[in-house]
Amino acid sequence: MVVGFNLNVIYKALSLSVMLLIMASGVHVSAAEDVVSDNGREVRLNEDGTWSLLSRDLFATTLDGRRIRLMADGRWELIVDPAALMANAPRTGIALSHNQMDGNATRILLTQVDILKVNTTKHKATTSDTRTFYYLNVTNNSDQAIQLTQSKREAISASDSKGRQYDVQALRFSSDVIASGESQQLIVIIDGSPRWYNVRYLSLELAANTFGQHARVVLSKNMSDIETEVVKAF
Repeated sequence: MVVGFNLNVIYKALSLSVMLLIMASGVHVSAAEDVVSDNGREVRLNEDGTWSLLSRDLFATTLDGRRIRLMADGRWELIVDPAALMANAPRTGIALSHNQMDGNATRILLTQVDILKVNTTKHKATTSDTRTFYYLNVTNNSDQAIQLTQSKREAISASDSKGRQYDVQALRFSSDVIASGESQQLIVIIDGSPRWYNVRYLSLELAANTFGQHARVVLSKNMSDIETEVVKAF
């Protein structure tokens, strides 16, 4: 049996789900907020009263309370430690987004992704070199300090929605230690950027314990949320 999908019906259902979610929460959105609708879609609530769909991924909750990401490529993964989920699960139905991962030891938030481009002109020919900058906010909720070194690059990988892999070039941080209870912004610098116009999102994967988190973490940003800027140097 072939099952067809009416995109207009799906869009209207998602719109209604988001509207009910906002009304039920009774919270004024003073800054862009990422939520999960009742049908499992990731949605961004904007300050101007509009919303946008963030990704094709879905979310589900198992019978024993585990939070699962169902990825568009057919894979799935556990995104929240079960103990942390049961302790912190909100009653409003709002869940963690694909930009944020929590665990017992670490909170990691992907706040921004920028593509920087340097143009070089030689003999009337212009060439472009690009780097992709992922901005992470890492909060250490454990009793132990998190040590930061360039060797952490080996535990980080980057890719896009087309499956292309990118090399991690460097990490930037203001201090090589994140003490217990403190936060720090980290910048993961990726060599290159997408070459295709139909790339939908970029993803950053952190192996377990890269920054103290218990499980593997995948953080994503839609291309519509990524800015491209021409600079003189990286």
